[in-house]
Amino acid sequence: MNNTGKIGLTAAALMACASAASAGTVTQTRMFGPTKTAWSHTFSFAPFNPALGTLVKVTDIITENLSGTVEITNSGSSSATYTAFLTDTATKTFSGLTTMSKTISNKVSSPPPLAPGGSTGPLALSGSSTGSATTTSGLAAFEGASVVATAKDVGALSFSSDTANATATFDGTGQVIDKLIYTYTTKVPEPGTLALIGSALAGLAVFRRRKRK
Repeated sequence: MNNTGKIGLTAAALMACASAASAGTVTQTRMFGPTKTAWSHTFSFAPFNPALGTLVKVTDIITENLSGTVEITNSGSSSATYTAFLTDTATKTFSGLTTMSKTISNKVSSPPPLAPGGSTGPLALSGSSTGSATTTSGLAAFEGASVVATAKDVGALSFSSDTANATATFDGTGQVIDKLIYTYTTKVPEPGTLALIGSALAGLAVFRRRKRK
């Protein structure tokens, strides 16, 4: 094969590399709370812009932070032992994409036992968790005029005691931080790639002239 043919094949290979699909991402972050549970909220996001390329994947990541208190009272005539903690579950639903994050707080428990007629006063509970979900289908729903999702956050107390006379009351708040990530591909060559191709072709041309001489 002559040099001209080699230059042509090399140029074609470089152009093929330049037009290979490259991935990009667009991330949007929304936050709601902290608000007393249970709550429901609608998150709104900008749709994907097809001018960027082809949407190939949508990922949703939610981080839930819970905080609250529990107060335990012993109305019996004997001491009581106890264990208590909060569970907060956040669920966010798009069309075809549901993300869940379940948070379990720290535990408060005896010893020491709670004396008859005694109360613990408010005991602090807190926790944090992250959940994620991804879809590669139904992506047209993320390219419309608006992209919305309903988020719900529900808190529940887990409580146990060795006596039925010990009772607990709790108060809890939940905060959700939400990241929606669009992953897309594009075949548009970057300026740096085009410059590389130009330099390579120029080098091949110089090599060809020198070889002729």
